Parts: sequence; C-alpha cells; structure tokens
Amino acid sequence: MNAHQRFFEELRTAREAKGMTLEDISRATLIDLKYLTAIEEAREDVLPAAYLRAFIREYATTIGLDPAVVMNQYDQTSPSVAGTGSSAHTTETTQPAPLAGEPHRAWWTNRVALLTAMSAGIVCIIAIVLYFSRSFGPSPVREIPFSTAVSENERRVFPGDTAKAAPSSAPVASGDSLLLSATSTDSVWMELSIDGTPPNDYLFPPNIRRHWKAKEKFTITLGNGGGINFRLNTTEIGTLGKRGGVVRNYELNRRSLTSPTAGRATP
Repeated sequence: MNAHQRFFEELRTAREAKGMTLEDISRATLIDLKYLTAIEEAREDVLPAAYLRAFIREYATTIGLDPAVVMNQYDQTSPSVAGTGSSAHTTETTQPAPLAGEPHRAWWTNRVALLTAMSAGIVCIIAIVLYFSRSFGPSPVREIPFSTAVSENERRVFPGDTAKAAPSSAPVASGDSLLLSATSTDSVWMELSIDGTPPNDYLFPPNIRRHWKAKEKFTITLGNGGGINFRLNTTEIGTLGKRGGVVRNYELNRRSLTSPTAGRATP
C-alpha cells in the first residue's frame, strides 16, 4: 500500500473511531453513498473530478478532522504529475582523426553519428508535441464549492423539486386554504405529505426557500429538526425540533394557525 492509498485508509479508520457509518456522513453532507465508499476505497476515478476535493473536505469535517490538515496531507500524498521532458544520458564519442592520405568521409556516412542525430531529432519532435499538447489541451479541472455540489446532487436526485420558492405572499389557490412556507438555515433532509398523499423527499442546502399548498394538513419528517423554519399562512411556526435531531410525522393543520404549538409528532 502506497502513501496515497494509506491516506484514504486513515480516513476510514478515523471514521470508525468516531463510531460513525457512511450512512451517517451521507445524511449529514448529502453526498451520495457511492462517492463516500469510493473515497474510502481510494477509487478516485469513480468520483466527479470537479467535486473530488470538496467531497474529501466535507468528509473530513463531518468526522471531526481539521479539513486544512487533511487536504494538505492529500496534496502531499497525491502522485506527482509527470514532467514533459526527461534527462537523457549522452555519451560523447570521439572519432579518430583520419589518417594522412585517407579521404575525409561525410558525417552521415558514419553509422554511429547518423544514429545519434536521428535519436536527437526524435527527442526534439516528442518535446515539441508535448509542449503544444499542454499549451492547447483541455483546461484544468475547476474545483466547485461544496454548496454547488449539493445543489447539483439535489437536482439529480429530485429533478422536479429543486426550484427556489416563490415569495411567501403568493396567493393561495382556490380550495387550498393552507400555505406552508419553509426557509432552510442548514443542510436538511425532509419528507412531506400533503393531505395524506404519499410523501415526497427533499434535500435542502442552507438558504433555500420553498412553499406548498394544502386543503387540510401537512405531515412533516425531518433529519435535522432545527435546520429549517416554517410559516403557515401568516403564522410563524419556527423550527419543529432541535438542530441535528430527528422529527417524525409532525402535523401542521388549521389549528396551527391559531396555536403554533398545536402540531404533533408521532414516533
């Protein structure tokens, strides 16, 4: 096992020492489980190149490591980029001076001199090709902030549920007397059922606003009860639980309009 592979092995050991599972990290960071598995198995080819460093940094932060130290270790153990040139060992050969009276022969008739010249020409051509391939090749991979990675991951998993909410003052449609507005302050997973219909899942990074309409009630389950604030019509509900705590089947209905604490959660 080389130093680079050992780096990823030490990440896995640190996670296990914290008593955390990959599922715990996935819920906390919203990173797909297959990418977390690839990190621990040092399979960097599986990870999106633009997100690689962001995913490793968030992994380290979640298990309590210093991300700056971890990224420095990653950079130090990464295989160095091969240079475009190579140092060639050249052996100088000295041809004996022609004997007196011996006719002078052109250099290209000398087998050793000819082979040496051909080799030098090939090296020059390779160097030129490598230079222009680096100069006009594809642009280097741009590192994307983790918040952008989460947003794109959300669009991939739930393509129909990622638009930011319209202003909360939007009129309620005819027949829908309840308008639920939500503003995330942290990364949050939410499951929402409207009027008893099958629930939909949502993944929110911080600072996302959404709203939904219902006739009778909303039933909410949260993976981070303190990471999102709610308002029902014009009544401020606030958060439904503590930051990092799980809230299951919390119901907001007409009674919540006059009593914000009237909602109830079931085990």
